[in-house]
Formats: sequence, C-alpha cells, structure tokens
Amino acid sequence: MIDLFKTSTLVITPGAVGDYNAAGDWVDATQGASFEIQGSLQPNWKKTDGGISRDNLPAGVSVNDIRVIYTQTELNTSDIVGKAKADKTIIDSLPYYAYIKRDWSTFGLDLDHYEVFFVRDSEARP
Repeated sequence: MIDLFKTSTLVITPGAVGDYNAAGDWVDATQGASFEIQGSLQPNWKKTDGGISRDNLPAGVSVNDIRVIYTQTELNTSDIVGKAKADKTIIDSLPYYAYIKRDWSTFGLDLDHYEVFFVRDSEARP
C-alpha cells in the first residue's frame, strides 16, 4: 500500500443487518465488532475559478458536512433491499455514516481502492 492510503486511521462500526417486524418497525440484529481502516481522509471540496465548491455528489443531493476517504477496505452503505444499515465512524468527535461508495478496484489500476463518502449523522438517513 502506498503512503497516500496510510495518512488517516478511522474506527469503523459496522451497520447491523436487521429486518422489519410485524408492526413495520426496523429491528436491528447484533452489531459486528468495530475495526480500524487506513486511508486518505479528505474534505469534499474542490477549487474552481469561482472559489471553492462541493464536489462529486449526485444531482439533487445537498448536505453541509461530508468527508471522503480513499481506502483499500470495502465499507458498506445502507441498503434497503438487503436490509443493511451503513457503516459508521467518528470524525472530529462527530458521528458519520457511509453514504456513497465508489468501487475503483475493478478498473485495472495499480492500486485498487474504494472512495467512500461519509455524511455527518445529523444529515444522513441510513
């Protein structure tokens, strides 16, 4: 692994896979053990001629606090069909959920990796 992917360490708490009960309420399953990952943690900003702007969010998505980590560890976002909750972490003493995952491991790059967007808990709806 090149040094770029060793600049930050995050403790990840896996999202529990659960199911809906007869009343239609979500019931969490037993949560897995937390684990550490290494990667490059970045703010989600880019410089443009007009100043600084948010980058890489799908059309229609608007959040105020999002961070991106480039890592070789695959993380999970929420999945309604698979009934899974997103992985979560703490960044700068605030809770974040994995919101978007881009898999760059299948493009024949020298360094296979994932780009994961984490949204602050107060804004995410996993």
